[in-house]
Amino acid sequence: MSAEELLPDYPFRHSLHDRIGERRTDDAFLDKAWSDDRSRVLVLRGTDLAASEDGTTLSWIRPGDAPEGERVLLGEADGIVHFALMPAPEKSHPLEEFDDLQVSVPTGGDRSGLSF
Repeated sequence: MSAEELLPDYPFRHSLHDRIGERRTDDAFLDKAWSDDRSRVLVLRGTDLAASEDGTTLSWIRPGDAPEGERVLLGEADGIVHFALMPAPEKSHPLEEFDDLQVSVPTGGDRSGLSF
């Protein structure tokens, strides 16, 4: 199956998009593009791309609908700026997991209970 058949709505499957690499560090451009309702965002979670329920199309959203996180400029295709976004990790408990390592951080000033 070709890339076009697998990802028919992914504008960067061809080399014809403009990567606009010179704009990656242009904060004014990035902020303006991010506030443009025509821009599109693809949310990533690890190596997973946001896709439709059946996995046949990518789920592009408006920047205003995107969660907080690190944005990456993908480029421009057909006059529309596209970003990828890696959501900020959710922290809800003093116990944080990092692969197989768990660190329990005690609350308060006593660090004697710090354990790995």
